[in-house]
Amino acid sequence: MSDQIQQIYDTSRQSYGSPRIQAALVAQGLTISRQRVVRLMAKLGINAQLQRKFQVTTDSKQALVC
Repeated sequence: MSDQIQQIYDTSRQSYGSPRIQAALVAQGLTISRQRVVRLMAKLGINAQLQRKFQVTTDSKQALVC
């Protein structure tokens, strides 16, 4: 079970949390609760990493300086 959780986590580039991992395991035909996935993820020392949204840092509407 832990191996499958680790594989799904790595495949998702460390972005899946317990709800998505639990849904993926159910899609594979396993019966497992989200709370059990939470416990196993904690035991493995993994948690979802937030993916930051791209933020534009240049103001393209400024006047050109010549």
